[in-house]
Formats: sequence, C-alpha cells, structure tokens
Amino acid sequence: MRSWIIIFLFLLITIGGWSRLVKPDAVESPVIVVAAASSLREPLDEVATKYEQKNKNIKIKIVYGGSETLKEQILHGAQIDLFLSAGIEPVQDLYSQKKVAEIFNFLRNELVLVTTKDNNMIKDFNDLKQSEVKLISIALPSSAPVGKYGLEVLEALGLWEKVDEKIVFAKDASQVALFVATGNADAGLVYRTDVYKFNNLKVTAIADKKLHSPIVYQMAILNEATNLRETREFARFLLQGESQAIFTKYGFKKGMD
Repeated sequence: MRSWIIIFLFLLITIGGWSRLVKPDAVESPVIVVAAASSLREPLDEVATKYEQKNKNIKIKIVYGGSETLKEQILHGAQIDLFLSAGIEPVQDLYSQKKVAEIFNFLRNELVLVTTKDNNMIKDFNDLKQSEVKLISIALPSSAPVGKYGLEVLEALGLWEKVDEKIVFAKDASQVALFVATGNADAGLVYRTDVYKFNNLKVTAIADKKLHSPIVYQMAILNEATNLRETREFARFLLQGESQAIFTKYGFKKGMD
C-alpha cells in the first residue's frame, strides 16, 4: 500500500510541475483596421503610433487610398473598423447602405492651386488658360473627393471647358502634388496639407469656399467592426486635444469649429 501512495504522490507532483510549465495560448492583441484618405497619412501615422504606445495591447492597421475607392472596397466586403473620409459623400453613401454605426465631423481642409516655387507664370486660377500652361493635374473625381472639389472650382470659374484638354488625372491629392513637384504637371489642385510634403511646391491661389462643397473629413465607425469597443475608444482619441494638435501641426483644421 505504501508503494502505491508513493507512486501516486510522485505522479501528482510531476503533473503539477508540468501544469506550471505549460502556458495557456497567448491572447492576440486586438487589431483596429482603419481605412483613411491618403491626405491623412503622415499625421495619422503619428497619432496611431502614439496611441499604440499608450495602449500596448492594441494594434492599429491603416489602409490609405482615395475616399471613394475605399468606400467601394467597404461596400464590396473589405473588413474595416473605422473609415476616415476626406469628404461627406462617401460616408453618407455607406450610411445609406446601413454600413455605419456612428459618424463624426473630424477635420477640415482647404483647396489650393499649387505650382513649383520657380514657376512665376501662374499666379491665379485664370492663368491656367495661358497657352504656356500645358498640363494641369486634378484627382479623378470618381476616386477622391479632392477631384470633385477641383472640378467644382474650375466649373464655377468658367475655366473647365477652356482647360479640360490640359487635365492630367491622378488617383488622389498626394499623386497630384507628386505630378507637380516632379514636373509632370505645371499646376495642380490639392489640399493645403499636401503642399508641405514637397519642398519645391508653393501655394499659388486658395480656392474660395463658395466655389466648392464643404471640405469636411468625416469619421465613421462601421457596423461590422470586429473590435467595436476598441474602435470607439480609438475614435474618441482621434477627436481629443492631443491628437487634434498633431493634425493641426500638419495644416488641418478642427472639424468641430
């Protein structure tokens, strides 16, 4: 009998030791997937990094692109938790399809005409009619709201029919700025916040706000968010002073003003 007791105790100790050595499966960190307008890349990357530093158990994954393009991807099943659009219409389209849980006015921006700093030929929008101006870039209206704003301005000024053959379409505002900075266009219509990305660009003219739809960046928490609670917390962080100060540093204006 004593030998059986010894064997039982040995097994109990052995099993107990193994149970302390075998760790449960590590819990994966929640991942918040954000679809964001390309014009937000630099400040949003900075804000996301700061948020991850404050919340070690959260990961932020950001997909950038034109707001209309991102909207279509969401409508076709892309798994996105939070949508940051450079316009109201893409968010409203998603809302009409019952894809949106909450909407916030997030940021504001300005539409500007840009050239390279050594270009003294173009001083305002009317100069785009000059024969010396060969190529003008705007974003494709069907892929990015900035293209729609640019088209509205050119039409309101009565310039579209006079310059339409000079137009070089880009996928978004960042690509428009790149075309101008690299000499692939003489001028372009971009957000003010895109100008700082290239040292050789300057603002030649600011579009009158009356000539285009309001440039309001909207933030939408989507109904199919995988981590809804974590997504809401990150959305609140984006609206708080610390985050807004970073966006302001890059030239954005508060969306709530």
